[in-house]
Amino acid sequence: AQGSVAASVFRHARLPSSAAPLLPLSTPPSWCFVNLPMSDLSSTALRAQGRR
Repeated sequence: AQGSVAASVFRHARLPSSAAPLLPLSTPPSWCFVNLPMSDLSSTALRAQGRR
């Protein structure tokens, strides 16, 4: 994700992960990369959990 074409094109708009709470207040295009723990669930299972 961090090495993607989109990340490269919008690198000027990247915020540090510590600024993630400010994203709703930021002027687009603003983005950040946040490291989260990985899940062993499949994408299908994760989507199904979100529908509950």
